[in-house]
Amino acid sequence: MQNRQYRFQVGDEVRLVVGTTLWGGHPELHDLTGRVAAHVDDGTSMNRIDVEFGGERVFRGISEGQFEPA
Repeated sequence: MQNRQYRFQVGDEVRLVVGTTLWGGHPELHDLTGRVAAHVDDGTSMNRIDVEFGGERVFRGISEGQFEPA
């Protein structure tokens, strides 16, 4: 198993990237800051993360390219 270089670390604060499909599908999150809850190593070549918003909504295994630093 290789060590991945993730853009975000667990605990980092993130926001949805404006104009992405994820951003367009969740207008209620446009002004909110999320927190990276975990790295997901699912055997794919993409760096995937779990993100919590307000401790209630969790995105699981989403490409970290959908987020930007808050």
